[in-house]
Amino acid sequence: MSRTRPVTCRLEGDALVFVWASHRKSEGGRVVCEVRTRCNWTDRTLSAFLRLRSAEDIPSFIERFGTLGKPNPAESECASTWLLWAARAKAILSFNDALNRKMRPSLADEKILGGLLEGDGDSIASTTFHGVKGVKHFFLARGISAWLNSPIPCGGSGNVIKVGIHRFGDHLTIEHQPTCLLGFLGLKVLQRIQGTQKMALRPCAGCDRKFRSGRVTQKYCGHCIKGKVRQRNSMRAYRQRLLRGA
Repeated sequence: MSRTRPVTCRLEGDALVFVWASHRKSEGGRVVCEVRTRCNWTDRTLSAFLRLRSAEDIPSFIERFGTLGKPNPAESECASTWLLWAARAKAILSFNDALNRKMRPSLADEKILGGLLEGDGDSIASTTFHGVKGVKHFFLARGISAWLNSPIPCGGSGNVIKVGIHRFGDHLTIEHQPTCLLGFLGLKVLQRIQGTQKMALRPCAGCDRKFRSGRVTQKYCGHCIKGKVRQRNSMRAYRQRLLRGA
């Protein structure tokens, strides 16, 4: 899926100003109007979105992937809105990573995720729920649901996700179709979380405790990697190979 991209984007204070077409004279003297071709959104779109650190990073992203809401020549977008959603995407993924590691999410991530929960944002950090099984996953699910049910930003009408019903023979299927880039990013965040949850737990080669690896070839948990257990075991195995070869 893709949307029309602006030819250029510049930052003026907090406003992102778009130029949707450029004009040039051809060799015959005719004025030619040029627009930028569409760019398909992929997993790399989310990866690039997560790398946004400041307002200065946003114009190049927009020129590459398009606007956050629906393309509208009459509307501009705010850099603060972009950075807010980028922070929410990072917080959701970090929150999920902490839950997978059986750790409590950081207070900063809880605060950002709580901003998505209208009316219940303060409950996520309440001591009332500390130690209650499954409550953090409940708040995570509600945060993602709030994203996918958000209105299209920057003056758009409708929600970021459109739900459709399709018939294939005797079967009905539900399809979730993003209506803008923000909806696409929300679905990709959900897919990335679902991918990490499907990965099976495996025993660590250093401490034998089970952990959820980020890579297929990862043999050590994060604690043993930080404690340099992996490096010591690698050096021990290297010295043993040298002794066998002597």
